[in-house]
Amino acid sequence: MDRNIKNGTKKALALLMTLCIAGSLFFPFSALAAAPVGYMPGVTEEMTEPSFWYGQTGDPDALLATAEDIARINQAAIDGAGTNRRKRARRRT
Repeated sequence: MDRNIKNGTKKALALLMTLCIAGSLFFPFSALAAAPVGYMPGVTEEMTEPSFWYGQTGDPDALLATAEDIARINQAAIDGAGTNRRKRARRRT
């Protein structure tokens, strides 16, 4: 590679890094704070804590659903909701 191109690239990168660092002095990082969280209707802030769900069952270590139950629930959701694009496309044809 041509020596002038290498030096030019290094200078350009150094300038870019300098501008980024200088810009960060004037741009407060607090402006990058996360947006406030919005909840779906019926969901309370309390529900976002594990302790809420932990207290909902008599035996927190009990199995909530088997793999077969989950597969059946998922399939019912796919079949009923019509969210599977390929299935919808097949239905139209």
